[in-house]
Amino acid sequence: MSNEAPKFHILTINSDDLSYNIILEEKRYSIGRNSDNLIPIRDLAISRYHCALVPIKYKSKDGTTDVYQLTFWILDGDLEGNRSSNGLYVNGSRCFSHELKSGDLITFAGTKTCISYAITSRLLEFSAKEVSKQNLSSQTTETTIIPKDSIFTDFLEDIFYLLSHHSEVKDSILNYPYWLLETNLEGEILVFSGDFKVQFPLLIKASTNHPFTKYLVEDLMAVDLRVCIRKVRYRKKSYTQYSRLDKNKQTIKSYIFDSAVSNGLDSIRQGEEKYRAIVRQVSQGIFLVNPQTLKILEANYAYCNLVGYSLKEVTQLTLNELTVLDYHVLKSLIDTVFHGRREICHETVHRHQNGSLIDVEEDISLISYSAHNVICFAVRDIRIRKQTERELQNSLTEKEILLKEIHHRVKNNLLVVSSLIDWQSEFVKDPSLTQIFEESQRRIATIALIHEKLYGSKDLAQINFGDYLKTLADQIFCTFFTNELGCQKIQIQYNVEPIFLNIETAMPCGLIVNELLLNVFKHAFPDQRPGYVSLTLTEDRADHYSLIIQDNGIGFSLDFNPETTQTLGWQLIHLLTMQLDGKVTIKQTEVTTVELIFSKQKYHKRI
Repeated sequence: MSNEAPKFHILTINSDDLSYNIILEEKRYSIGRNSDNLIPIRDLAISRYHCALVPIKYKSKDGTTDVYQLTFWILDGDLEGNRSSNGLYVNGSRCFSHELKSGDLITFAGTKTCISYAITSRLLEFSAKEVSKQNLSSQTTETTIIPKDSIFTDFLEDIFYLLSHHSEVKDSILNYPYWLLETNLEGEILVFSGDFKVQFPLLIKASTNHPFTKYLVEDLMAVDLRVCIRKVRYRKKSYTQYSRLDKNKQTIKSYIFDSAVSNGLDSIRQGEEKYRAIVRQVSQGIFLVNPQTLKILEANYAYCNLVGYSLKEVTQLTLNELTVLDYHVLKSLIDTVFHGRREICHETVHRHQNGSLIDVEEDISLISYSAHNVICFAVRDIRIRKQTERELQNSLTEKEILLKEIHHRVKNNLLVVSSLIDWQSEFVKDPSLTQIFEESQRRIATIALIHEKLYGSKDLAQINFGDYLKTLADQIFCTFFTNELGCQKIQIQYNVEPIFLNIETAMPCGLIVNELLLNVFKHAFPDQRPGYVSLTLTEDRADHYSLIIQDNGIGFSLDFNPETTQTLGWQLIHLLTMQLDGKVTIKQTEVTTVELIFSKQKYHKRI
């Protein structure tokens, strides 16, 4: 057993205004500008996911004991095979992958930020602020273990090359056991991993005709990148073989994985490929979001076209970069869907790449993707609909204003007519003719009051008829009782419900009330006789109403018959009652009661 002191792998990050140390643990780290990187660097010149650190343990023998040596490899870009936008440099040289050694200096093109790497057993040597480990422990991963042998030192070079062109091999390569095989172009074995001989003994004896080598050169020559992925059947088992041709050395390296451990990945991958093929072609925009980081995981062509990004660009963004909603509002929506297992449909606004805003309607739901629960957004462009709604609303507002103006002008015109009649009556000497002029004025005022109420109503199709009755009765009352003494002797009582009637019903009903109240105030209380008048308006059943006018005046004469009377007022009452499909009844006891039963009239289209 070795008594060597533990080694600490330390990154020191230096920028213009900040310097701090990070003690690396045995996990993969992503470094970049996005906040969901394990090591975020706030520099706009650095890519969103600029580079990655991968822990590798070399295995060797110390007598009879296995000894493990931990190293870290740095990779340009992320583990999805995406490269950085402006390059990764180690010790001043551009690199795509590199095994870090103590003293290495990592820089990013076009930036002043730099990272130094050191391996030490004395933490006291580092006085800069240490980053809290708890913020870096949200991800766990397995460390790849390989034997300490010179032939394996370029393992990550091959793996990273595969990753850059075939990102779908990531989970298999970085997480599962493998066997390594290196052959020449004739199929002869040059190197194999230690347990390869145990797993495939016949391959050593008949290497050129073995399924892992047969037709391998032809398959590699058939692809431009000289990298191929093959499914191989051997002794009733399936294997996945990743092979790369090194044209300089004229050799072929193959990494062979047991398909038993990757079949699950294959089935998931096949399902995802079918999903992508279907989803990417639909006209509705669809994208998937990580519920923890709000990072965009996948998007279809329709959504990319909607927001003006490419597929690669949109998957480098987060949800709050695509919408105008506040981060906390977005997080609340996501939590509601994720934890509450609810679906949400709402209207919102997304942001185009050029900064313009897009009205959308989106359905938010929870789905399973790559064996994980993610949030699915189905987005519909509603800009045309919203524009149409705005135009309709503007048009409706204009029409409402116009209709209000019409009611206002009709009322004013009726008052002008009433004023003309009043002016004309001044030239009439016959009292009976003067009375006719006054009654006509009163009827015109009744109609004008309808238009005044419609002008002031929020609903231009109907008025509060209970409120209208109070105003009408007060106006007629003031016409007959102009002195204070008369006003004190006659009391008006109201028991009216807030019933709304359309103009087809309110107009004839208002004229009937006008005639009945004119009759009461003119004949029921002679010689300033005191008394009262009550108005009651109720709804008996749906769209059927009862209007009662009651007074304690002298009442009708014994020979009065409303059916045969020839006065204009009662003829008008009968005509308007028929128009309302109603009925007028008169009862005389100690009080006189006139009841009008009527129904709401339907609007008949004029066009």
